[in-house]
Amino acid sequence: MKKMLPMMGLMATVACTDGIPVGTRPLNELQKHEVREDLDRIQAETEYIQDLLVKADPLFNIHGETTDSNEELAEGLGILRDDLEYFYENDHFVLAGSLQELQGWAAKSKVGKDAIITDNYIILQPDNETHSGMRSYGTTIYMHEAAHSYYDTDVREHNSIQERVESGKWESIDQYVLETNDVSYLMSTLYMIDGYTGSKKLSDEGYTRLFKDMQADPEGNYDGEKLEEMYKFVYEYSERSQEQYMEEFMREWFGPPSEGRSINMWDYYGYLGLTREELQETLYDHPELQESKRETAYWILDGLEEIYPSEVAEIKQEIRAERELREPEMARPGARR
Repeated sequence: MKKMLPMMGLMATVACTDGIPVGTRPLNELQKHEVREDLDRIQAETEYIQDLLVKADPLFNIHGETTDSNEELAEGLGILRDDLEYFYENDHFVLAGSLQELQGWAAKSKVGKDAIITDNYIILQPDNETHSGMRSYGTTIYMHEAAHSYYDTDVREHNSIQERVESGKWESIDQYVLETNDVSYLMSTLYMIDGYTGSKKLSDEGYTRLFKDMQADPEGNYDGEKLEEMYKFVYEYSERSQEQYMEEFMREWFGPPSEGRSINMWDYYGYLGLTREELQETLYDHPELQESKRETAYWILDGLEEIYPSEVAEIKQEIRAERELREPEMARPGARR
């Protein structure tokens, strides 16, 4: 089965000895906040992946050197994570001046094995359609870009991997990674867990999109009935336990092939030499990954309260009244509000 590749070219990492790259600008506070949220997820995801690598077949380290175990690779993930923290703390995440400046593949970057990490910048893509004015990212792309500082790669091979997979030179991105020791694309695969965080349920119900629409145009997209329905649904969802979120995750993303899923967790991790049982056990050992579902709910609830304060105050009063009828002694355990 051919795998869909992450959208490279959204970011480019470049070596720059003269300060901020020409044609870019520093991130504003909202954009920095979004990057901070992405980097925070890397911590939990890295711990999960390191545990996964203990059970996986030996691969290679972050220099692309074949090793007898994944111990060096697991340590290397921490190095990449620390580099990203350095970039953030020293304002080395910047925004491109236009979309045209970042067309093409991220491997157009100038970094390599001998790059000086203090001179590297990660350039993000502007997007006027988003609330922050910056393209939304995920941990796969951050780790992919960070890896470019530590190994030499055939730029032509790396740039054209998508078309080479599609043309049949490699059966899949997995085969390419195993045959070339391309560390950046290994990161793209290992951190694919990021694509399964957040709340698929809130997205499938249409509430994530509806909230974004309201956020973009509060007056034009206001609908009292939809607002009440959404707030109450998301509020109830926010009170689930970690175990309930994990059960939801396993049901949605880890079913057997016979259930006809076009994408599930096994598609991205099976090539590492793991059994389905080993992958499932590792996921259950990291329920904190599913806290992002609750965080998605909080993001919507807090956002709605900011956009429609008086309307949300009335809805919250209704929720409290309904609770008192059902639970006269006390609110449900774990309630946030």
